[in-house]
Amino acid sequence: TELDDAKLSTAIHHAVSSTLLVSATTPLGVMWRHPLMRDAVRDLLLPLEQQTLARRAADHLVNRTTEPSEGQLRQAAEMYELAGYPDRAARELIRAARAAVRGAALDVAEQHLAAAHALTGTLPGAALDVLIERIDTLTLAGRAADGYHSGIVALQSAAAGDSRRLLVATTRAAYSAGLRAEAAPLLARLEQVAEPTDSDLMVLRADAAWAYRKSEAIQLGQLAAARAMEDGRFELACEALLIAATAAIKRDIDLAARILHQALALSEAHQLSIWQVQALFELGLVDLATDSDPTRDYQARERATAAGMLGTVAVIDTK
Repeated sequence: TELDDAKLSTAIHHAVSSTLLVSATTPLGVMWRHPLMRDAVRDLLLPLEQQTLARRAADHLVNRTTEPSEGQLRQAAEMYELAGYPDRAARELIRAARAAVRGAALDVAEQHLAAAHALTGTLPGAALDVLIERIDTLTLAGRAADGYHSGIVALQSAAAGDSRRLLVATTRAAYSAGLRAEAAPLLARLEQVAEPTDSDLMVLRADAAWAYRKSEAIQLGQLAAARAMEDGRFELACEALLIAATAAIKRDIDLAARILHQALALSEAHQLSIWQVQALFELGLVDLATDSDPTRDYQARERATAAGMLGTVAVIDTK
């Protein structure tokens, strides 16, 4: 409302005295006595007043000193939509989806992205942001082929043709789906627009080497992880370490285990649940190969199931 503390306190006292509000354990210490009462008061406001209040509420939720939670970002998106700002609503839904991914709630992330997509039909820039996030989410969820096909269609359009982020996401999806022939020209295209020390490019080069040049993939993956950590991109560093480790498993299983433990420690330190699952899964394979305790394999399956990582679950079940 932008009232100062004194005026806000007076207004709340009047509302409590008139029984519109009652005491509650909320940030303001009060809540509406009944939802219908809230709706009735809101209906007394002019549409412009309703939009203004909704925007202020959304601004309050996102401009916090601490990082907003996934639920707060979702609420902010609802408020921005009510206030008539679909682009800002979509942006907060994207942030909510990222928060859900960090918590390994991939199905929730897809719901947020579907809602964002519905808001961006006439907003090309925002629609592209939603698409990139969706490709990344599908890739993590084990549906990389779907992500690749969505990305390649967009890359063929003039509007999206110069999007580096879309090119990175689509190339990553292609490699993750095992579509190496399709990924190669995309990687070549990325090499024309990215610096050699670009951390995304370095990771994708390691992925490109993984199939037939294992020693190179191990070296490139570790270099890419170091670069990503310098950039503060810890999720990307985990991805690079997983590439290096899986390339090393059949050549030097002890080296693979050391790299995987590094990836697991990094994912735990930064609460990257998706990469914890991936590291545990690969460590489970190492355990099976060395006749060790299969506990980590069970942990990986349990966490992957809870996260909606159906592709990963299927791979675990077919080992």
